[in-house]
Amino acid sequence: NGSTVEQAYLHVVSRTFDRAFRPQFISFEGNSLPITWLDRVQDTVSAQSVLNFEVGRVDVTDLVATKVGSGGTFDFTVDEVVTGDANSIEGTSLSVIYSNPNLPERTIVLLEGGITESKIRRQILSFTSPLDTSSPDFNAQLALGISYSSLQNGQYTTVEINGQKLTSSAGNIDDG
Repeated sequence: NGSTVEQAYLHVVSRTFDRAFRPQFISFEGNSLPITWLDRVQDTVSAQSVLNFEVGRVDVTDLVATKVGSGGTFDFTVDEVVTGDANSIEGTSLSVIYSNPNLPERTIVLLEGGITESKIRRQILSFTSPLDTSSPDFNAQLALGISYSSLQNGQYTTVEINGQKLTSSAGNIDDG
């Protein structure tokens, strides 16, 4: 309660076996909205693969802010049929960034896009001053949206923070 929605994004991931699938629209809360497709690191998971993943973004700030008002728990409706090939939509996620004067100040970083190859990737975040992890208000959270993986087939993500391994098998098969 008392929060203000600052930004809200619906992320859309498509997965196909032989072609890029970048539909123009997806339905969110009964509205057919345009998808902005993000640049890719590489077209396929590996040189031997025929899989093609695409990651898109839809700015849904106004729709979410109107529905949410100043806070609460809400359900949102996503309909993939308008894409023309709902079976090729791997999944969607909703990221909502909000402010609240009654909560401690926070820094939020939303890294979006897709890594669709086995090459090691590193993302380095630098802050203007060191983080005070001894502060009682300090909180660090990490969330990953992994659209397709299968530990049995060697498709997984290893996550390390400051050289400390958090997991060597993020993802894994969740729909098979």
